[in-house]
Amino acid sequence: MIKTRDDLQGYLDKDKRALGMKKRRPSIIGDEVWKFEIALRMDEFYRNTQKNKLAGLFWKWRHRQLGLKLGFSIPCNCFGGGVENKSLWPDCSTSIGKNWRMV
Repeated sequence: MIKTRDDLQGYLDKDKRALGMKKRRPSIIGDEVWKFEIALRMDEFYRNTQKNKLAGLFWKWRHRQLGLKLGFSIPCNCFGGGVENKSLWPDCSTSIGKNWRMV
């Protein structure tokens, strides 16, 4: 569960490594899965901390829009950092640990 900015950065770094990305940030065109993971983590952060309601609404919307575009349905706080394949539909009671891989 992401509660601080340091936690957020750690989760984003683990997700980036799991995708095998070497760049600092996603490209404007492409890298849609990486953008989805960023939106998911930001949505989790703002839901857990309640810091900025407007930013929280934006990331909630962005997470939903990218999920619809990619066909992903992943609720917040279900996956640990560094998950390699998130293309399943866990329910909210599921918690999948870090570095999980679907074979």
